[in-house]
Amino acid sequence: MRWVDALKAWNDKKGGSWTIPKKGTPEYDAVRAVMGSPETPKPAEVATQKAVATGEKALEPQDNKAIQKVRNKKGKEWAEGVAGRGAN
Repeated sequence: MRWVDALKAWNDKKGGSWTIPKKGTPEYDAVRAVMGSPETPKPAEVATQKAVATGEKALEPQDNKAIQKVRNKKGKEWAEGVAGRGAN
């Protein structure tokens, strides 16, 4: 269940004015309990879950390193091109 859906359910059950509880309060924990998950999943877990749901391959740490290498190489090529223009 998403945070917004759990928040709506919790506020309907609570009655009164609609509130958004601050993190670390008992009210926040109550909304998390409605969600069914005691803690926030880590971004890597979310990416893996999305990949499994859509049938795609999740990025592995080595993939991130390869992407960073390409970005660094492109950055160096750009910097050399800019430096070369000033030498005319």
